[in-house]
Amino acid sequence: MLPSLCQEFGEQVNGQAVYTLKDVLYNLPYIHRAFSLTFSDTELFIPINHPRVVRSTGTHEAWLIAELKGKYANAVTINKLPQSFERDIGFPDQYIIRSTHRFEWRPREKAASLARYKNYHARLRKEIVYIHAGGNKWYLRRGGAINGVINRNCLVLTFAAMHRLSELSRYSPDKLARHFDCQHNWLLSEFIVSAPNQFIDSISSEITGHEFFSPERI
Repeated sequence: MLPSLCQEFGEQVNGQAVYTLKDVLYNLPYIHRAFSLTFSDTELFIPINHPRVVRSTGTHEAWLIAELKGKYANAVTINKLPQSFERDIGFPDQYIIRSTHRFEWRPREKAASLARYKNYHARLRKEIVYIHAGGNKWYLRRGGAINGVINRNCLVLTFAAMHRLSELSRYSPDKLARHFDCQHNWLLSEFIVSAPNQFIDSISSEITGHEFFSPERI
């Protein structure tokens, strides 16, 4: 099933590739903060706000922009952006970032424009991820050479981690017990608690094409 899930997202299946459970957990945004606190590793995700696609008033070009806020609104974060993103200097008082990639949006060519946007969106999804936490929170994968990075969809990584823990619980419960007897036990607990909701939310969106939110309490 895991190879089929990879293929669904257009990812290559390499039977020789080996990933450690630690690296898989490192690449999951919804437990990344817990991971960083546990292992003091380099932050892999940059939180972004108000991601949206805008179009030039003078041309037919369109692209994605987002805003950096709080402690991330600085030149240090700008230097961590992947090569496909840059600061938009048209907003000197804000830290607005934009994708350097463009696509054509022509209102009179709706079908063709939607097809171009679909391809553009598929490309962005390899760099932008989200967390289901009440309202969706969006993150950009940082650039640069970082050890332990796995360029795969979060659904694939979540499934792989759940499958590995399931294997350990069935066939090597002594090894699994040792994982819970060391400093990263709370990280595994965080994953086990968070992963089901994250996975169900993401796979539901993939199947239906809609976003899902918990109903508001009155």
